[in-house]
Amino acid sequence: MVAATDEIVMHAVPGTHELPEELVKIPDFDARRVEASLDNSRWHGRWGKYVLFNGHYLECFRRGSPPRVVNLSYLSVEPVVQRESAWPWLCVSIVAAAGASLTAAFAQVQETVALAAVSLLVFVGFLINVHQRLIFRTRTGGIALFEVPVGLFNRKAVLAFVDTMQTRIEGAGAILPVGEGRLAAEMAEHRRLFKEGWLSQARYELAKKRIFSRYRKSGN
Repeated sequence: MVAATDEIVMHAVPGTHELPEELVKIPDFDARRVEASLDNSRWHGRWGKYVLFNGHYLECFRRGSPPRVVNLSYLSVEPVVQRESAWPWLCVSIVAAAGASLTAAFAQVQETVALAAVSLLVFVGFLINVHQRLIFRTRTGGIALFEVPVGLFNRKAVLAFVDTMQTRIEGAGAILPVGEGRLAAEMAEHRRLFKEGWLSQARYELAKKRIFSRYRKSGN
């Protein structure tokens, strides 16, 4: 029976207990070659900026957190898509518009103008907040690492960047070992994310459980 420890997974790499450094090491800042970037801060400030560099690395800037780097080699190509509801904004806009119509019927000009302005501003807020969340996860661990919001006003730029990133994810997997060696590489990457504070203890343990489950199946 295989014990669920990180050390067992490292045995999957023939002739060594450790992976080649290039599989888990992030390039130094001076060695980075920026290929593409996306600034989402204008419309969705929580996840503000993404920088793709050196073929298969992505730096993510999130409000209130230090920048993090993801190795695209270990991600699933297809993200989980979630739609965000902005119906409260629309309801307020409709109510304000109805109020403007009512005050207009009684020739209350100032009130009508004020309510119409509120309705318009809230409707703009509704349009800004209608968006999808593209959530990218690790391939075997299944852990969500970051999301890319897609709104009405930035849709074209975001989808173009995501398409480039997905192409990089597909190509990046080619640098990894095959079979059990790939699982070992993914285990090492999750450990790096955990040590750097990207993953909580609970999420790291969940990823480890999933990877070991796949490891056991590959040994049957």
